[in-house]
Formats: sequence, C-alpha cells, structure tokens
Amino acid sequence: MFKAIRQAEEKLGIEEFPAEVKQEILEKAGELIFRAVMLRAVPLLSDAQKEELEGMADTEDLSKVGEFLAATVPDLDTIVSEEMESFVKDSKTVTDAMKAKGV
Repeated sequence: MFKAIRQAEEKLGIEEFPAEVKQEILEKAGELIFRAVMLRAVPLLSDAQKEELEGMADTEDLSKVGEFLAATVPDLDTIVSEEMESFVKDSKTVTDAMKAKGV
C-alpha cells in the first residue's frame, strides 16, 4: 500500500520541487490516500477483523495496519490504486499551478 503512495511523486510530477516542499506534499498525500483507503476497506471487514484493526488504532507503525489490510481485504491493491489515481487527478491542477509559479 505504501509503495503506491511513494509513486505519487512521479504521478504528481513534483520530482523537481524543492525537497522540503516535496516531502510536505507526499506526507499530506499519504495521509489523504490512507484515509480514503480506510473508508473503503473497513466496511469490507468482518466484525472480528474490525475489532482487531481497532486494537491497532494507537500504533505508530502504519506498516502493521497496511499488512493487516493486505491480508484481510480482497483487492486492496485495486482500492489503493484507485484512490491514488483519484488523488492525483484532483491534485494535478494544484501541482501544475505550483510548477508555473516556479515552486
């Protein structure tokens, strides 16, 4: 799941942005994509799986959440790809405007 989020840099066309700007954009992109994936994935879980996921709510290690979802949500890769594409489509106008301004 997180591999797809890292691919957002290329898809957004921000490779040439200053490192600190790029980092901020990718962090926000990751958060938004992760939330969108969670909104779609949680309803697909059984009650027991939801409880298990809820037990991970305080974890700082999101890779454990990603591993759990990968093991329990059918077509998680498709969901992640669709949400990333949606984010990129929605964000492209902003990143193109930033490029035009020379950010």
